[in-house]
Amino acid sequence: MSQERTPHVMRLARAALADYPVEVRRLRLVSDHLNVVFRAETADGRVLAVRAGRPGWRTEADLRVEAAWLQALAADSDIGAPAVVPTRWGEAFTSAGAAGIPERHLCLVTSWIPGRRLRRPLPAAAPRRLGELSARLHAHAATWRVPRGLQPVRADRVLARGEPGVRFGGVLEAAAERVAAEAAGLWAGPAPPRAIHNDLNQDNVLVDGDRLRPLDFEDVGLGYPVQDIAMTFHDLLCYAGLDPEGYARAKAAFADGYTRLAPWPEQHPGQVDAFIAGRLLWRANYSARLEGDRGFLHRVAECLRVYLRTGALLRP
Repeated sequence: MSQERTPHVMRLARAALADYPVEVRRLRLVSDHLNVVFRAETADGRVLAVRAGRPGWRTEADLRVEAAWLQALAADSDIGAPAVVPTRWGEAFTSAGAAGIPERHLCLVTSWIPGRRLRRPLPAAAPRRLGELSARLHAHAATWRVPRGLQPVRADRVLARGEPGVRFGGVLEAAAERVAAEAAGLWAGPAPPRAIHNDLNQDNVLVDGDRLRPLDFEDVGLGYPVQDIAMTFHDLLCYAGLDPEGYARAKAAFADGYTRLAPWPEQHPGQVDAFIAGRLLWRANYSARLEGDRGFLHRVAECLRVYLRTGALLRP
């Protein structure tokens, strides 16, 4: 984050917090990446998280679905997800702007979750506990219904949020066809979709004592547990610093933790891998549109070439 930008985003946070019934004593910038995140300490002793979303990244409809599930988790579970703090007018979020910031930001305020993030190297016990947490979230979502009038994103295709698609051709197109066929079969089945976190990974949980607590529900949508697990495995593959043997052990430990609480949701072997391939395709499309990283595209293409031939996925 640039020092020149910091005063502007601090004003943005204070503008957002003006819509809440809180008196802020201390405000600290925590992250300025895709979203801007702040830690706010209030006069009544609370600690809050303030997230100012990147304009255009998530819609008001997305935030309403996210807030609705967080409110349900707080009301009828002890999973320990962040609790939504309503505005003075009872709204789940607000919109704020500030001098030096060219666009208004959608801002969500929640309780601050204590704990530390999982770091490299990934602790040996973490994947099993992550599997248990995933199973608990899936069990809650199976009993919860999205409130009438809300329209969650449906994870029934690679570009589920209607992003512009880049035409790749060749191996990427062949992989996309396989993923689309897998998604079509899954969504045509008798089981209804449910809310999924859609980004439950080692960077979106905190270690709080003897348990893991989930963060960052902004990618919530409707889907199936097997798709949610694919997102977790994608990040274990790509971002946890694991070698192939370590990745295999982490997957097995996750599955062990999950199946202690729920049946493993794959309908056939390799179904999770198909949706990991779908995540790689999404990343390739994102990179082509917004980053122009041709080297990354070539690495993804090689990973998917191996996947189409062998069913195995490599880290790009």
